[in-house]
Amino acid sequence: MLLQCENSAALYEPTITFQDTNVIGNVYFLSYFRWQVECRDRWLQANQPDVYDCVRSGKLPLWVAHWETHFSDPIGATVGDQLRISMELSQAGCNYLASTAIERVDPMGVSLIGAGKMDFAISKSLPLVSQHTHPNEHPAGPYFEFSLRLPRIVESDPVELVAWQGKCRELFLAEHAPKSLAAVAHRQLAWQTTSASLDIYKHVTELDSVRIEMRLVALKCGQMSVRFDYYSVNVCEEFRFATGFQTMSSKRYQSTGIVPCPLPSDILSALRKFTDSKAILEKIQSIQDFSSQGDSG
Repeated sequence: MLLQCENSAALYEPTITFQDTNVIGNVYFLSYFRWQVECRDRWLQANQPDVYDCVRSGKLPLWVAHWETHFSDPIGATVGDQLRISMELSQAGCNYLASTAIERVDPMGVSLIGAGKMDFAISKSLPLVSQHTHPNEHPAGPYFEFSLRLPRIVESDPVELVAWQGKCRELFLAEHAPKSLAAVAHRQLAWQTTSASLDIYKHVTELDSVRIEMRLVALKCGQMSVRFDYYSVNVCEEFRFATGFQTMSSKRYQSTGIVPCPLPSDILSALRKFTDSKAILEKIQSIQDFSSQGDSG
């Protein structure tokens, strides 16, 4: 189905509540994904009410092939801030591209917090395969496993799939780096999501059991990038249906504000178990050596 995009702009101004924030009071990265969906759906409701009703009732599926959001502000937003989510929609063949700007509005002016892109289609036929990551690429190396049993979720929800990334990484911290997790809870350490993405290769009509594998793919002094591979696990078959990526930065609170810092030692030690890359292992060692020199000084 082709939408009419004469009025291609959408605007949504969310009211931030405590349920949108993390333990330190900043808006949780997943909330920005939810607000982008809200913005897109409000555009559909205002400009294509018949299509909106068909999607809402399940008569027409809305397929998401690729979704990414990059964050440019280290603090983001908190309760009481005014946000503006603006979206531009354009057609790309049978698919649609929604480009989003996430801005904070205050008396001093407007500042950009982040930007997102979503490729989607509204059709009963199979969606186009995401071209951002090759679906046949086989992930390699050790991984942290996050498994869950589901009450027969019908049609995988992209927002829920992104939410599982957060659950996976936070379970990793709880099991392998509890000191750093406690430091986040006590506002001693800030764990900033700088980018998150999702590529869906196969839209599963029913999900029963899901396994998510998280792998370390890149590392800098105060930044790590991980890959998430989603597997549908049933009695008869197991297959990978989606892949995601996240980049996270480590920062500390000081009297002058939030400043970058090396990844904590317990996180670095834990990451050794989830990579077989010699270059990354050497990088972990060099960061730990650098940090120990700073501590001794």
